Amino acid sequence: MVINWAVEAISHGRTVRSLLMQNLTFESVTAEAASTLPVNKLS
Repeated sequence: MVINWAVEAISHGRTVRSLLMQNLTFESVTAEAASTLPVNKLS
């Protein structure tokens, strides 16, 4: 029981971590795109 709970906790932690990493990369890409938009409008 404890081993199964540990495996589930580790796999759940990895899933949350991967989702957080995807969210961080998505936010950084969105920020970069938003920062280049005014430059494109000016030029």
